[in-house]
Amino acid sequence: TWGILIYYRKIMFGLNKLVGVPEEQFNLFFIMVVSFPLSYAFKYIRDVQIRMLYSLVVGLALQYLMFQSGMFAGLFLILGSYVVILMYKRECGWYVFGFSLVTLLMCHLNVVLTRYGSWTLGIETSMMIMVCKATMFGWCYSDGDPTKKGQMEKDREENKLEELPSLYHYLSYQYFLSTTIIGPAHSYKDFIDFMNMRGDFAKIPSPWKRFGELVLQTLFFIGVTLFVLPRLPYRHVLDKDFAERSLFFKMAYINATSIAIRCRYYLGFKLAQANITLAGISYVKPKGEEEKDSWERIISSKARYELSINVREKVDYWNRSVQLWLKHYVYLRFATEEEMKKSAKRATQANHFTFIMSALWHGLYPGYYLAFIYWGFFNETCRKFFKIRHKFNAISHPIFYPMKWFVVNLFYNYGAIPFFLLDLRESLKYMQHTVFLGPLVILFIYFLSHQIPLFREEKPSRSSLKTTDLKAK
Repeated sequence: TWGILIYYRKIMFGLNKLVGVPEEQFNLFFIMVVSFPLSYAFKYIRDVQIRMLYSLVVGLALQYLMFQSGMFAGLFLILGSYVVILMYKRECGWYVFGFSLVTLLMCHLNVVLTRYGSWTLGIETSMMIMVCKATMFGWCYSDGDPTKKGQMEKDREENKLEELPSLYHYLSYQYFLSTTIIGPAHSYKDFIDFMNMRGDFAKIPSPWKRFGELVLQTLFFIGVTLFVLPRLPYRHVLDKDFAERSLFFKMAYINATSIAIRCRYYLGFKLAQANITLAGISYVKPKGEEEKDSWERIISSKARYELSINVREKVDYWNRSVQLWLKHYVYLRFATEEEMKKSAKRATQANHFTFIMSALWHGLYPGYYLAFIYWGFFNETCRKFFKIRHKFNAISHPIFYPMKWFVVNLFYNYGAIPFFLLDLRESLKYMQHTVFLGPLVILFIYFLSHQIPLFREEKPSRSSLKTTDLKAK
């Protein structure tokens, strides 16, 4: 089987030269497609121990096929995080997060020193998902502390680990073949329930209809990546021709190129989603007779991101599994919901901390930090507008949707360009070409909102409205 894969890989790389896609990107596409039948094989493997062994062995093989000797950096992260858990036991949460993130940062540093400005796919791509899994695993074990029983939110109660799983099971979880290369991230509880075929996974229906939908979406994004993206190069924002264009053209181009670039990411997301769909681990059993089968237990992303004008929704829809990781294992670990309700300052600190951690998780390029600091202020500004949204009912009519879509996406996408450019000097040049439109507007509104009473007003609660109505009567 291994020989057939290697031979088939050589044939595919021959085709790659005709297409002109970078070798490592084509290699990723090849491995994700090869994983389809391997993931579907879980339907026919009913013995739990064989399922575990099969997942681990094939997952390791796919890692080697993609990263060769680079996979040992990922293995070091996985084994090291388990040792940290053994050392700190129920207090391991932040220690696992720190160790795994620092290990990932060492790989990111190596990329900056040896492949600066390159978008090649190395082991750090896979290690980003390993960090998510290791952190989730560590915090869930920490939540299993008997002294915390009955003191946690529903999500923590559902995913807590009362006993530490064996190293073998932890390795099988990290190298789960359907998510071993680019994710999506998922909890250990979902993994172990799937392996034991219990709960929703006791009887998984045919995934082919949903898989077919994902294949069609993948083909669409392949088309955009091959034929549209080359016509909208994001590096055009550095050209003299772009600098001399009108401000409206620049705004439209920022939106267009950002959407085109994200289609390349959607391509990877849909391939990953197709894999977990064929395996069955994304299945959700209907709770009632009126509900239908769902394949969204674990989600890579939602393309509805592009149509939404709600910033909170946009954050939730993009790279969904990582957003949930940031929310439940970074944001809400930094400060509880109760703490943030009592203190707006604490909520702001948690927000900025999460954006900085997300930037570190992505890498060490200066462009990432410009992007995430900008998005942090943008997110805070939108939160302030959300609280007083009832004062803007005049523009809530659907006729205003195109205008609101253009404005919201413009300021959101403005931060995406430094993210793609990576380099600090090039990012500042891009901002200079656009008269620093995004940062100036967002920072102006952000600091102004602290001075204007309008932004400090909350929407009246239902109880207060009832009281006022009674008094009026």
